[in-house]
Amino acid sequence: MSSEHVGANTMKRLTIVLLVLGTTLAGGLARAGAVFAPPPVAVVAADAEDLVHHYLRGDWHGAGPLLQDVRRTVPEPATLMRSRHLPAAEVKRLGELAHRVAQLNKAEEDQMAAARAANQLWSLAVNVGAHYPTRLPSRVERLDNLGQALLIEARAGDAPARMRATTEELGDTWQALDPSVKAHGGASIAKSVKWALNGLKGAHEPAQWQRVAHAILDQVYLLESLYT
Repeated sequence: MSSEHVGANTMKRLTIVLLVLGTTLAGGLARAGAVFAPPPVAVVAADAEDLVHHYLRGDWHGAGPLLQDVRRTVPEPATLMRSRHLPAAEVKRLGELAHRVAQLNKAEEDQMAAARAANQLWSLAVNVGAHYPTRLPSRVERLDNLGQALLIEARAGDAPARMRATTEELGDTWQALDPSVKAHGGASIAKSVKWALNGLKGAHEPAQWQRVAHAILDQVYLLESLYT
């Protein structure tokens, strides 16, 4: 895990702590009418992201505390569905998938299967969180999640058609995010992201897909720093 990723994830977790503890800042914004994603959703997203990294390294021991955290903070569908911001189907699926990931262990799941399941949980948590305004655009986290998905697919030797579908989603997500990045003074980062995505056109072998996925993820960390 790169130092950039550690820093970005630390900032995410600090934000979550502020929300969970109900700090003066968060309370003031809430009184002013701001709507935040439920803290459990943000915690599950951060834990799922970290689980992906642990499973890709084969670090089952390090994944243990994160799984316990998921068990403690898994959102209750009945609670979340009280919010008019969330589609009931997404909330139900989030709860189901979080419970499944919380039960992962080495005896039941191989490394790639566990990483894939954690990444799917992260993806769904991002979808749910996207219904709420945040400082970090949900599409930035979506790029991060899709980059990890591509890395998992390449390492698992998935069919090229599956990886092409992921690359198409990466391209669509970036096209939607590009104007915001440039508006925030990130023109140089935008060029680097486009360069990394262009590498997908020449990828045909698993090793090539992995290299491109890593290049995309490196740019995502820069994007996260642009908004934090």
